[in-house]
Amino acid sequence: MTRSHHRAARLSEHLARLCAGLADRHTGGPGNIAANEYFADVTTTAGLAVERIAFDCFEWEPGPAELTTSSETLTVKRGPYTLPCNANGVLLAATTLEELESLDAPGAILVLHGALAAEPLTPRGYPFYEIEAHARILSAIEAARPAAIIAVTGRDTMAGAVYPFPLVNDASVDVPSAYTRDVDGPALLAHVGETVRFRMDAKRIPTRAEQVIARKPGTGEGRIIVSAHIDTARETPGALDNGTGVACLLGLAEELAGRSTRHTVEIVPFNGEDNYAARGELVYLAANPGGFDDVTVVVNIDAAGLSGAATDVSFYGCPDAVRAAAGRAMAPLDSVQEGPQWPASDHMVFAMKGIPAMAIASAELARIAGEIAHTAADTPDLADPALMDEIVTFLLGFIEELDAIG
Repeated sequence: MTRSHHRAARLSEHLARLCAGLADRHTGGPGNIAANEYFADVTTTAGLAVERIAFDCFEWEPGPAELTTSSETLTVKRGPYTLPCNANGVLLAATTLEELESLDAPGAILVLHGALAAEPLTPRGYPFYEIEAHARILSAIEAARPAAIIAVTGRDTMAGAVYPFPLVNDASVDVPSAYTRDVDGPALLAHVGETVRFRMDAKRIPTRAEQVIARKPGTGEGRIIVSAHIDTARETPGALDNGTGVACLLGLAEELAGRSTRHTVEIVPFNGEDNYAARGELVYLAANPGGFDDVTVVVNIDAAGLSGAATDVSFYGCPDAVRAAAGRAMAPLDSVQEGPQWPASDHMVFAMKGIPAMAIASAELARIAGEIAHTAADTPDLADPALMDEIVTFLLGFIEELDAIG
């Protein structure tokens, strides 16, 4: 077996462990805890210095909720981090922000549909950006004082391929929330004006998670950060989103074990990209109180390794020397190429701060986002270990090229 074949087999082993039993790795859940433990064990064994920073977060349990009318019982989905509800109230509906802001609906069961439920709402206080219209919707929901809301939703790329998507994904919102498919909306809306009963058993569970940071100290100055998010959405094995990225981090760590680098290489499995509060990212930023002036580049891997697709590398504020080094590293590789920018995932945490950043993703990113991500279909059989091996090869070559720059 050649070194490349051996490494591809090892990457496949890492991916299988991360997706073991098809359990998800949502932040703070059992699969997440096990995945971080595995990452720490592998990187420690590889001889890297490993830091583990614990932080508080919330757990929640998905499941059904029931709306009972005079003639039927309709089943909907519990929203993430929702509080429970057991209430009788008039069923009301709103489709625009103006309608919602005009409502005073204490004790009502409020259906949000149409423009109000067209896209997932950015969580209140999300640390990296805010959408004013979304903040107004959340405030208006609270001001209306309903006993609960039920959102009628469809598909949206920001939610991945999950259908329907939860409208509210925010533990700071205490109005109980549920959601249902757009095709089921008419049956629900047919009962507007009736007194209904809404029952939803739910728990918002305080728990702990951790942010792991692995470091390969360099012989000189400067730092290269290589990252991929280790967490997943609920109820998905998260192979492409983002087990392949984390497996590549582990493969890189093992390859660096016997090498000397001028740059310090920091390998970071972010624990919060698919979490409403991005707590792992915030913990990591707090662990860098001196800032990132010493960082040559951040390379983030997300949604890479889809079988049959090339690997795209995109650039965000990178100096010419960094882009040239990346070009030289990808030149001998069949599957790695420059691709278009995409303003999502953890590279944007740094790009928005003016720190040079790069993203590594599948050239079929749109397909992953629209058909696979955040669903039970995101399984390890979709990934090609040979493509993952070429990503590790690219990273090693890129680090060597950057080290060689005076």
